[in-house]
Amino acid sequence: MSKQLNQVNQSVNQLKEARKQIPPAAARAVIDSVSISEPNDDLFSQVTIFRLKNCLSRLEMNL
Repeated sequence: MSKQLNQVNQSVNQLKEARKQIPPAAARAVIDSVSISEPNDDLFSQVTIFRLKNCLSRLEMNL
């Protein structure tokens, strides 16, 4: 019984850790999508990408 409980606890911890990784991965996907699909030659696109990267950095620091 103790071995099974230990395995369940390990699985729960792995799932919790995986959940933490989802928001940064989603943010990176958005940044990559915007970077690829939008022309980066205008100031608005450059500022948007810069702000998205800053938000991602803050999100990763809070994990």
